[in-house]
Amino acid sequence: MTSLAAVGRGRTLESALEAVASRHQVVELTIGCLPGEEPLPHMTRLNLSAIAHHATPTVTGEIRHPETTLPGVMASELNALGVKFYSLHPPKSSSSATPESHAAKWFAAMDEYQIPCALETMYPLVMNGITRKEYSMDSGCETLRYVRAMQAAGYERPLVADMAHINIGLKHGFWDLAQVRELVRSGGVAALHYSSNNGDRDEHRSLSNQDAAIHELLHEFSSAGHAYEVDEGRS
Repeated sequence: MTSLAAVGRGRTLESALEAVASRHQVVELTIGCLPGEEPLPHMTRLNLSAIAHHATPTVTGEIRHPETTLPGVMASELNALGVKFYSLHPPKSSSSATPESHAAKWFAAMDEYQIPCALETMYPLVMNGITRKEYSMDSGCETLRYVRAMQAAGYERPLVADMAHINIGLKHGFWDLAQVRELVRSGGVAALHYSSNNGDRDEHRSLSNQDAAIHELLHEFSSAGHAYEVDEGRS
């Protein structure tokens, strides 16, 4: 499936959804389009179902951001839109929340409407070759710890694995392939995000045959049994 982050590019929501519907039956709702339109009439006309990620248009057409929206409000509005799955970023490193406490709050709200929920792997910021931590779960160690904890709490697949984010982590020593393979074996991945980058910035470029490292990651995860694969690359 395709994300609105890949096809939005300043389009109206209607135009972006039409572009998605020409190739897919499911769209990932997120930021990228001009705000203000209600998604449901367009989705119904185009026979599109939806999942949603982080900051997203909801049933009213308003962009809801998880940092400024109560989990119960987000869950109710996504449910009214018929969303089947929701993912969001883990807390920033400056937050007092842990990935586990952050997830517990959001998962409980989504559970009320039987919407599966997951946190996404993140990445270190890189400037002039120097890395800086902005989010939790930017490393293999933190991500695996989170997955184990949430699985112990009864959430079998609590993670969205972003190939582009992990690619940055691999280049800068925040991940290694042994950790990638352990994550695959855990069965904890609900969905994949993929796009291309140079290993330093989250550029959201479309994958090409030149992206050997990211294609290798996709191959590693091919047996993980995830429900969704989302193309976030802007062509």
